[in-house]
Amino acid sequence: MEDVGDRAQAAVSRTAARPSHGLVWLGRLGLIARGILYLLVGGLAIDVAQGQTGATASQQGAIEAVAGRPFGHALLIAFAIGLAGYAAWRATQALSGREVESGQPRKASDRLSAAASAVAYLAVFGMTIGVLIGSSSSGGGLERFTKWAMGISPWLVGGAGAVLIVIGLYQAIKGLRRSFMKELHRERMSDAARRWVARLGLVGYCARAVSFGLVGYGMMQAARNYKPSQAKGLDGSLQGVLHHRYGSLWVALVAIGLIAFGLESLVESRYRRV
Repeated sequence: MEDVGDRAQAAVSRTAARPSHGLVWLGRLGLIARGILYLLVGGLAIDVAQGQTGATASQQGAIEAVAGRPFGHALLIAFAIGLAGYAAWRATQALSGREVESGQPRKASDRLSAAASAVAYLAVFGMTIGVLIGSSSSGGGLERFTKWAMGISPWLVGGAGAVLIVIGLYQAIKGLRRSFMKELHRERMSDAARRWVARLGLVGYCARAVSFGLVGYGMMQAARNYKPSQAKGLDGSLQGVLHHRYGSLWVALVAIGLIAFGLESLVESRYRRV
């Protein structure tokens, strides 16, 4: 009887440890959506670097660009499914504290990062749905939030900006240390693939760090001067960089970095330890 009980318990343990294949595929589909999103934002940022003042190098700008293409409605539906999948996967990582495939525990800092990522991409999913149903207003989202938060306390706006800067520093460290490579099934990759992914990730994560830093700095300045208009999204922040010496070059470098991150995300969709 004890042997039967042990075998039954082992079977239950194996079933509990078995990954949810649906969630695994949602995570991989989400990484593809994230990659496409950053490729689009990077392309729009190149337009900014070339002085096209109407360019909107932001997540919403990228979504609206897709909507204006042939079959844009169908593409946005697929895009929304991918974003929802990514948010669901990251939320699972935050709530369970374990990897979906391996069941390995995650650090508290990783769980916090997963939770923040889930919320952020759920917001992008909401933007996509808004564009699909035609209820999304163009631009000004961050400024509207800043005005609302400023009505409560400028410290709330400044604190949010500081958090973005900290996130940017975390992204820079992750890129410079190449710690993102630990999240991949490196044993399945060739030596050349590992080298190129490491390079793409280094450039991409550093570009993300600059992006978070620029937006966070703008929010802190808005709180300091009590001017919500100084809080700008990525597109507005990059437009501001253009007015500095070699501004076009710096914006172009950020754009290339965002495209690199998009390519790295596409590779992750195949090799990521989900």
